[in-house]
Amino acid sequence: MALSQVQCLDDNHINLRTNESKPEFFYSEEQRLALETLIHDGKDAFGDYIKTNNIRCFLSDLELERILNNVEVYSPGSPDYTAELLGESDGEEVSLQYWPDRSDRSIPQLDIGWPDRASYRGVTRVQVYTQPPYEGQSHIKEVVRKMISQAQK
Repeated sequence: MALSQVQCLDDNHINLRTNESKPEFFYSEEQRLALETLIHDGKDAFGDYIKTNNIRCFLSDLELERILNNVEVYSPGSPDYTAELLGESDGEEVSLQYWPDRSDRSIPQLDIGWPDRASYRGVTRVQVYTQPPYEGQSHIKEVVRKMISQAQK
């Protein structure tokens, strides 16, 4: 058995629920340190760091080359950095930049708060299915199969 399966058999084991809304889902301190090694010491040191710390290689060769070719030293006092902040850079602006003070449209007036209508016209009943199911309820897979078979265009 795999270690994760053996751990699940333990009565005191609690699986921590992680999803995309939690930073633990995306963040890895080992990978961050490996990236710092790549940026400061180069590709060979990055490979050595991954091997010594038993980290799965998480970057392709193309990604490694792009990172090494595009990394810049952060120097906030330099003239280039100051020109970028003031919008005086030589390069053209990226289309994703948004400057509200330079917009030709007025700011939309948005209602904030609860809607004026007190009655809600929408779904009034909700059924909740759990896994494992409560006594007398069917399994989620059975419910989904039934819904798919009853679906119409």
